[in-house]
Amino acid sequence: MPATPDESTRTTADPDQGASFPARLKYAYLTLFHPEIPEDAPAQQRWEARVEGPMIIVSIIFLILFIWASIGRADARWTRIAEYGMWLTWWAFIVDYVTRLYLAEHRARWFWRHFHEFLLVVLPWFRPLRLLRILPVIFLVQRFSASNKRVTVAAYTGVASVLLILISALSIYDVEHGNPDSQIATFFDAVWWSIVTVTTVGYGDITPVTTGGRYIGIAVMLGGIAVAGVVTATFASWLVQQVEDEDTAALQDQQQAVNREIKGMRREVDQLRGQISRMTEQQELLLRQLSAAGDQPPAVPPVPPKKERPSRGKQGWPHRHKDSD
Repeated sequence: MPATPDESTRTTADPDQGASFPARLKYAYLTLFHPEIPEDAPAQQRWEARVEGPMIIVSIIFLILFIWASIGRADARWTRIAEYGMWLTWWAFIVDYVTRLYLAEHRARWFWRHFHEFLLVVLPWFRPLRLLRILPVIFLVQRFSASNKRVTVAAYTGVASVLLILISALSIYDVEHGNPDSQIATFFDAVWWSIVTVTTVGYGDITPVTTGGRYIGIAVMLGGIAVAGVVTATFASWLVQQVEDEDTAALQDQQQAVNREIKGMRREVDQLRGQISRMTEQQELLLRQLSAAGDQPPAVPPVPPKKERPSRGKQGWPHRHKDSD
């Protein structure tokens, strides 16, 4: 298989290697639009790798067209063009889903495992749910996320929150705008209601009055609770990690002190071993000398003769020999 463009650059721009943001951006582009597909990859995997980038572009185009159709209602001609464009992008997602289902090895199993994608294809037939087609944009965040899971979760949460606010604002504006009893007269009112609802604040100054708007409100409230839970869990995890890092730093300092003591004790043990080794060599040398000297009798120094003391008589005087008289 021929090499993809800038293949060497892709290796250096791998997000897991701590690359800069431009490098991550280039890596994302290469991964999305010039993927490395193994030669033995199944047909479904080949298709998904080739269309992942284009389908994300189609999702963004769909979002732009929906905003255009929802807000720019003054010009009926351009609004109609935007509607046609949304239908075309929608059919692109239908073709992608049907193709992947057809290329799957076990179609029934794949269908139930990807049932949410089936809902994303079917539910947008209802106008308020069309913006569900923008959800594939979230997967683009994975190309920029770091190896740290907490950073990945934070990135997903941030993008999901922005998309949730935008989708809910556009949806509620599309449903409520034009209703004489509705308090949502401008798109800013829709954005304000969306932010208040997603953040679970609920001032109550703006409420939907249509049935479709209330269903959208229920979905936004559930999504806001989920986002708030993820944000709280991520922040709590970060705090726990900070405490664990401090404990880990203290344990590392203690470990380093223990390692220094162990190294000092090892040096002393090595010195003692050297001394013992030298003493052992001296002892063996001395034993060899003693063994060599044991074959000859040891030289005994001469004992000096003892001097005889003169004997005394009864009176304690020394006896004289007769010859001396």
